[in-house]
Amino acid sequence: IGQAFPFNYARHVIKPIPIPQYAPIYMTFDWGYAKPFSFGWWWLDADNRLYRFAEWYGWNKTPDEG
Repeated sequence: IGQAFPFNYARHVIKPIPIPQYAPIYMTFDWGYAKPFSFGWWWLDADNRLYRFAEWYGWNKTPDEG
């Protein structure tokens, strides 16, 4: 979503829902050489859908620069 696919708020954002006890949790990381780095925390439901429930962005220089 973003550079490869257009972002659509109605399609890509949902109301918060609790993370089930059974759900595996995953973390992703983007080094952000051209833009800020990004950590994402995801959980996977029983239908193999991923939900991003937390994120952290940062930078080494000025905001919104790599």
